[in-house]
Amino acid sequence: MIDISSKNNINKKIFKTIKSLNKQKFKLSNRSLNLGKEMNSTVDMKKMMKLMKNRLSARKCRQKKKNYMKNLEKEILELRGELNKYKSIQANEMKMEYYINQVIHFKRNILDNLI
Repeated sequence: MIDISSKNNINKKIFKTIKSLNKQKFKLSNRSLNLGKEMNSTVDMKKMMKLMKNRLSARKCRQKKKNYMKNLEKEILELRGELNKYKSIQANEMKMEYYINQVIHFKRNILDNLI
């Protein structure tokens, strides 16, 4: 849901762009020349409004996608770091287990030799 202030900002951008477009001279297509002058300006204005809304919507969509991808990349980096941390912990535990087994084996050998 879009809040009122963002709708107002979008409308302001649309009308600002339309003003700048109106300052430029547009060549009318053959089809639009057949229509009356008032009809041409109304149709052209509606087309421009629709085009500008579409452009703004597309820009917003691209920005959302860009932010989403950045967040995913950030999450991947965090998860890789966490995975490496756990791998090192696991490696240390395996080393400790190996040394403990060596000590137990060594103690058994000593006890067997004493008996």
